[in-house]
Amino acid sequence: MNTADNLIGGVSSSYDHTGLTNGTPYHYVVTAIGPTGESAPSSEISAIPTVGGVTFELSVQAYGLNDASGSVTSDPAGIDCNTPDTCLYGFAKGTVVRLTALPAESNFFEGWGGTDPCDSTGVDGSGDNYCDITISQDMSIIAMFFGP
Repeated sequence: MNTADNLIGGVSSSYDHTGLTNGTPYHYVVTAIGPTGESAPSSEISAIPTVGGVTFELSVQAYGLNDASGSVTSDPAGIDCNTPDTCLYGFAKGTVVRLTALPAESNFFEGWGGTDPCDSTGVDGSGDNYCDITISQDMSIIAMFFGP
């Protein structure tokens, strides 16, 4: 990532961030240093490097009701989230991601929610609940678990 193209008023300070992992979100905050000191931090921005296409961030929250616990994994790999966490991963546009909800022993899977609907949901051959979602933008899904 090269910031040399994002110059303000002829001030130039570039930064090349190397060694990044494709599909992993990186978050940045910058400050400026001048004769009177350091500026306040900028708003946070994020970037997800990818090879050969546009990548969007999938946010998955594993949410436990009544002290429930469970986990959510994805295929392709990238999401591996336990209650009460929120996990982020970058997927290429058009990727169909299967999220699988796995309630802890004596807990139950309650359902899928969030700002983006699943393309389809159901129970797979192993008895696990799934949500298939096609990545088209930054997206957010919640897996809700219910305790005993």
